[in-house]
Amino acid sequence: MQANRKINGKRVILMLALLVVVVGLVRGNVGAFFVVKGSSMSPTFSSDDVVLTSPAHAKAQRGDVVIVADNRGDRVIKRIVGLPGEKLSIFRGFVYVNDRRLNEPYLPRKTYTFNSDPFDERAVNWQLNEHQYFVLGDNRAESCDSRYYGPVERDRISSIVEQATNAARPLVSTITISENRKSTRAANQNQPRFHGKS
Repeated sequence: MQANRKINGKRVILMLALLVVVVGLVRGNVGAFFVVKGSSMSPTFSSDDVVLTSPAHAKAQRGDVVIVADNRGDRVIKRIVGLPGEKLSIFRGFVYVNDRRLNEPYLPRKTYTFNSDPFDERAVNWQLNEHQYFVLGDNRAESCDSRYYGPVERDRISSIVEQATNAARPLVSTITISENRKSTRAANQNQPRFHGKS
């Protein structure tokens, strides 16, 4: 009787150890669920939404929504807008990548991106090194992101949020910041001229 209890106890311990290993492998290769907290990614994701994430083994791309460790070490959800080696600028409410405006179709109309003072029209620039990304929340007025704690290192990105294959992605446009710090359309483009405010 005593021998049977020992064997059953060993089986239980072995089964629990096997379960821990399997869960670890699944989370490491398939992904995990993440509960969104706060409104920084609204309207794309709302607070208490549950998203499926996959490990960030592959190189993250512009437009990817990621789980990242912020400056306090908290895991937060943000969108990548700047990639390693790029210069990121915020100027008059818009994001520029290497001096070209970033079109962000996932943002609601009339969403503007400011650093900290919406009335300060000077461009604010960040030069990303070969391991850094620039992340922003989609709810620009309510997000604490790279505008406040700077670019994030690659090892602070823990996972990538699964999105629909037809999800809107950002594109770098032909509108540039000129040397006199005004927005203009890049030369040699056969596209209609931009007539909006810069």
